[in-house]
Amino acid sequence: MANVGLQFQASAGDADPQSRPLLLLGQLHHLHRVPWSHVRGKLLPRVTEELWQAALSTLNPSPTDSCPLYLNYATVAALPSRVSRHNSPSAAHFVTRLVRTCLPPGTHRCILMVCERSDAFASACALARAFPLFTQRSGASRRPEKKTVTVEFFLVGQDNGPVEVSTLQGVPSEFWAGAGDLSILYPLRAPLLLPSATGTGFLLSLGLAKPGAPSHLSLRCAHKVREAGTDAPPRQRPQCLTSATEGVRLAARIVDTPCNEMDTDTFLEEIKKVGKELGIVPTVIRDEELKTRGFGGIYGVGKAALHPPALAVLSHTPDGATQTIAWVGKGIVYDTGGLSMKGKRTWQRWSCVAPGGIVLELSGSCPCGRASFLSLAAGPTTRCRSSDVTPQGDPRRPVAFPGFCGRQVLHLRGPGTTMPGMKRDCGGAAAVLGAFRAAVKQGFKDTLHAVFCLAENSVGPSATRPDDIHLLYSGKTVEINNTDAEGRLVLADGVSYACKDLGADIILDIATLTGAQGIATGKYHAAVLTNSAEWEAACMKAGRQCGDLVHPLVYCPELHFSEFTSAVADMKNSVADRDNSPSSCAGLFIASHIGFDWPGVWVHLDIAAPVHAGERATGFGVALLLALFGRASEDPLLNLVSPLGCEVDAQEGDAERDTKKRRLV
Repeated sequence: MANVGLQFQASAGDADPQSRPLLLLGQLHHLHRVPWSHVRGKLLPRVTEELWQAALSTLNPSPTDSCPLYLNYATVAALPSRVSRHNSPSAAHFVTRLVRTCLPPGTHRCILMVCERSDAFASACALARAFPLFTQRSGASRRPEKKTVTVEFFLVGQDNGPVEVSTLQGVPSEFWAGAGDLSILYPLRAPLLLPSATGTGFLLSLGLAKPGAPSHLSLRCAHKVREAGTDAPPRQRPQCLTSATEGVRLAARIVDTPCNEMDTDTFLEEIKKVGKELGIVPTVIRDEELKTRGFGGIYGVGKAALHPPALAVLSHTPDGATQTIAWVGKGIVYDTGGLSMKGKRTWQRWSCVAPGGIVLELSGSCPCGRASFLSLAAGPTTRCRSSDVTPQGDPRRPVAFPGFCGRQVLHLRGPGTTMPGMKRDCGGAAAVLGAFRAAVKQGFKDTLHAVFCLAENSVGPSATRPDDIHLLYSGKTVEINNTDAEGRLVLADGVSYACKDLGADIILDIATLTGAQGIATGKYHAAVLTNSAEWEAACMKAGRQCGDLVHPLVYCPELHFSEFTSAVADMKNSVADRDNSPSSCAGLFIASHIGFDWPGVWVHLDIAAPVHAGERATGFGVALLLALFGRASEDPLLNLVSPLGCEVDAQEGDAERDTKKRRLV
């Protein structure tokens, strides 16, 4: 799917599904609200109205379901009808799965996404994840034809009615209806003036939705739309979903690209390319200059690599900004672990066959109670024992344990090392780049800095050694007791720079920081650690709104930070007790370099697990940053999905509102 172009259109038009395969996707009760008059042009002559209704009646999502409408050219798929409180109402993860499995093959295809307006942003980003960009398969170069997937949204209202304009806070009177884009529309109560390319306008009469009918309007034009009677020319900006999905795919492409192609030099080129597109010249500090200027964390991690480390900054400084925001991304293009090199994976899950054929699922212990871990070693002395030995040989061969309990053991996971996949350790920086590009394109009203901490944690004569002591940009010294805990070192320099040099009021760092994150919050939810209870709640809500799910970690520095106590430096870089909330502790290490009493807002996002799904990157974090800071955007859709408010009372007049200091919190 690397050569697939994703296009959002207000109306995908009509076509025979045999010439343009079609996937209709939505929750079952939403699909029932799609009138036949809207889909007939996309299904006829292959699918009749009776067949369409029969297909809907056969769907029984548990949690999802699908039904072919005509061979493999047209399919309707149903999302879960309801989700739990820690999931996104859009069921974004299931959107991606269904598109991957149910979208018919073809060169030009169409997806009709049926959802509520509040779920459109999350659904679009989920669609983008199904079409990764990176591939080095030799066959791809022999297929030069460009495939396209056209996405049309059919918006249904809330409570069996259309979405009212009054429910959309901050929606301006203008919106973009660019050719090839998806327009986020709402029921209109007034005619619209569409200016032509020559500056003259014409009046478009609209048939308004009847009470209880779905909300849908198709505009096929390439001009701004604004309410009749307004004199100010509309501001031109790209359509929100196009910018957001391009950001998601950009981040996923960077994360998918291996280090022999995506080294620190190449990552800097990606940053410069985005800067050129936005008219921003990046600030770059690298190699020996990092050491000279005191960035001991970034320099110490990356100094052994062939391509030198770097700190890069993209800065968006609009007029009228009321606060300064910094997004700091961890960009470890590859992580060998350094001299504390990543080792072999040991078995921790087993299926033990006891006498009588009883199969017991184990996780780290034997039912005999005499071994805390089961280990499989080659040779005649293989037995149940407490040591943690790397397994060898056939991982699926039952092995008798003549030692403690004599049970047969069948291992459930194959052998390997923990190093493959470490190309993804730049996922935080990739998310910052994709989100920054989209945020600026959509009109970000506050000062926004994107800080990229780039390095390759490699091995060589000049590599950092355990026991080395580094002076970081914060002025604090760190004793290295684990070179594989490198992400917190580069981020400590990054947040210190954001605080001291950029004067940020809000600092958010995002990183694939700890493997323990996947245990703490799972592979779908990122972990958030913050000094603000309000921002903790906001991150969770933003995650549900955009599909990049988030769950909080324990924030308790007075209990946890003692894990980093050092006898010879201000702190160590790795904890003394790995069983004491290691993901929280890793985040606290970063916070300590701006100070736990710092008056600003600090947010830490650990995305180690959700940065990928199987073998592919997800672009996780782009949608989350756009939604979390959507209130600072000029885009109405980002305003809609943002969980944060303003200090100004909504009933105050515009003149007084302009004199107030706008805050995200």
